[in-house]
Amino acid sequence: MNFYFLLILAMVIWGASWPIAKQIAHFTSPPVLIFWRNLLTFFSLLPIIFFIKEKLNWNYKVILQGSLGALIMTTYNYLFFMGLQTGLAGAGGVLVTTLNPIFNFALVSLIYGKKISFQEKFGLSLGFLSGLFLLHVWSLSIEELFKAGNLTFLLASICWAFLSIQTQRSSKYMSPIFYSVLVYAFATLLTFFWVLPLDWKKPLSLGWEYWLPLLYLAVISTAFATTIYFIASSHLGSQRASSYIFLVPASAVISSYFLVDEVPKWYTILGGSLAILSARILHKTNGE
Repeated sequence: MNFYFLLILAMVIWGASWPIAKQIAHFTSPPVLIFWRNLLTFFSLLPIIFFIKEKLNWNYKVILQGSLGALIMTTYNYLFFMGLQTGLAGAGGVLVTTLNPIFNFALVSLIYGKKISFQEKFGLSLGFLSGLFLLHVWSLSIEELFKAGNLTFLLASICWAFLSIQTQRSSKYMSPIFYSVLVYAFATLLTFFWVLPLDWKKPLSLGWEYWLPLLYLAVISTAFATTIYFIASSHLGSQRASSYIFLVPASAVISSYFLVDEVPKWYTILGGSLAILSARILHKTNGE
């Protein structure tokens, strides 16, 4: 399987999810939005289980891995939608996706004692620099850059780094497909009890302006693209898979051009080029 092509495709899909998610972040509270996204994702993944006809050996480690993944994923999604409601969507997309690989490399180094090579540091630095250009950081005030929503995105980035490592660990006990199904099954149950006191049925009264973006986020961005990322993390390692996340801000810029007619500026083109170069360097330094 060509994991690298699939990873690039997943990053393009994730890039488009930022402006799409921003469109519906204000319709309901984040827990309600997360619950319905989890539910739709779970039902989207079920047919894959029947198609691959793979058995799962149930034990407490499998349940623990699925539950832990669900808890981290739910926390990430909550921070993601809270950030979209109060922060800058463009800044959030760049902050999270630029810092994800950096946090991942740092956590792997701390947890497993893996030394970060000079080439990896150089690639990570290029990725961070690409984020600064894509963010157009010199045009933002200190207040805009560090407003509450953007700090929420920072926490979301740390959560995703933990999720990447946890996904790689889960491959010892189950396939990435089963892991995805378990994560979203447990996440759906977790968020259901969370939203019971809230107006969790409100989305049923909303129109296609809510459901079409939600279907994209649940079926295409999550069930498809996130499962690809889980599979790649299991086979390639969390560090090499996470290095491709540097491509997300660039794909977000391109998708914004087609979705909302935002013409890329010189700094966005430069930032996107640096992101691609960074991902290539990190891919090379982590082996073919």
